[in-house]
Amino acid sequence: MRSRFVPLVLIAGLGVACRSGADAEKTSAPPTQTAAVPAKPAKEESKATAALPIIPPKATAPEAKPAGTPADARVDRLAALIKEQADAMNAYYEAIQAALGDNENPSAEDWKKVQEKVKEPDAAGYLARAQALLDEDKTDLTAFKTIEWLLNNQREPGTQKPLLALLEQYHMDRPEMGDLCNMFSQKEPAMLEKLCAKSPHLEVRGRACYAMAEGLKNDIQTAGYLEGKSEQELGGMKEYLGEEKLAKLQKLDVAATQKEMEKIYDRVLTEFADIKLNAGTKRETTLGKQASGALHELRDLAVGKTTPEIEGVDLDSVAFKLSDYRGKVVLLDFWGNW
Repeated sequence: MRSRFVPLVLIAGLGVACRSGADAEKTSAPPTQTAAVPAKPAKEESKATAALPIIPPKATAPEAKPAGTPADARVDRLAALIKEQADAMNAYYEAIQAALGDNENPSAEDWKKVQEKVKEPDAAGYLARAQALLDEDKTDLTAFKTIEWLLNNQREPGTQKPLLALLEQYHMDRPEMGDLCNMFSQKEPAMLEKLCAKSPHLEVRGRACYAMAEGLKNDIQTAGYLEGKSEQELGGMKEYLGEEKLAKLQKLDVAATQKEMEKIYDRVLTEFADIKLNAGTKRETTLGKQASGALHELRDLAVGKTTPEIEGVDLDSVAFKLSDYRGKVVLLDFWGNW
């Protein structure tokens, strides 16, 4: 479950005008579903102007249980909580869209007016119900799912560490831990290292290993984005990343980090290449294919590398190769239709 109480994905430079109800995440965003820094941040009107928030996809409630499923009060209570929160957030998103109307490019002032008009659902009740479930039993699968939901929805400082401690104490051997690897890649790389080293499940170890490399890639991208930013512009990133993480990224040794990242991708190819992702769907792939693509990008498509060969037919139906134009200035225009 990747829904958030907070419908906004914040990026660097978050100004005072937009801070009142903001926080970030495929999924995992991410997604996924992840909090990735965009390649081209929104243009700032001034140094104090925020990058405008993004309304995420609608939250999804869990699927209904098949007929005949044995009753489990805690499972049903968690499902009801998640559904109610998802419904409330979807109503909130719809109210935001209605308030924005036809304004597809709202200014920071426009967004501030929307926030004053449309109030976010109160998180306290949902969080209290989830905590009550967890207090009853911290060890079963419902507890694990509750911890996962809380990790995705708690926003107060200091709330994550107790939840991570519960995962380490009771749940590290679960196969479902693989579902948390993308989340850990952003802020909890130590959890990935432990899973990669100790999980009894090959798939979990593989997903943890791949997420470690992806986390380093994100660190490199974020470090590049932070370069040259003023303290004022870094305010939003400090709030999102935390002061310690921000300081680490500002001092990141990019060359050493890239070497470590390539080493981990190579390990994925050696030990976990056949592990499937999104099995049974149109998006099915393997960790090996993902790692191979990442290494190809790093080793062959970086600035300064020779452009890979391209063969095709021009508008006059004449066959050509990109290498035919070696030594000349060439403009490559990539585009697509979906």
